[in-house]
Amino acid sequence: MLKAQNALIGGCTLKRNVTVDIEAGIGYAINPGYQSNGYATEAALALIQFAFEGLALSRVYAECDTRNGASRRVMEKAGMQLVAVLRNHQEIKGVMTDSFRYEILREQIRE
Repeated sequence: MLKAQNALIGGCTLKRNVTVDIEAGIGYAINPGYQSNGYATEAALALIQFAFEGLALSRVYAECDTRNGASRRVMEKAGMQLVAVLRNHQEIKGVMTDSFRYEILREQIRE
């Protein structure tokens, strides 16, 4: 939400992994009219902080289509590191696509 405008501009999520209880995945989506203003990075950093400080998790990960350079930059700005390329990972509009997987560990948090 942009409080000044009382406008919903996107959403974010933190989903705890049910099979590996020390980690969670994050995701974010920003309305195209509000992109490139740092909102996705702000959301990613807040989710990471909550995962480590609020939930005491050890690892946070995020994934994006390999063609999504903006999302990749958000993950990098949030301190995450590329750990894998997942081939034929997800279907988008009927086409199987590759994904990047980024991770950050609690001990990697910048002070």
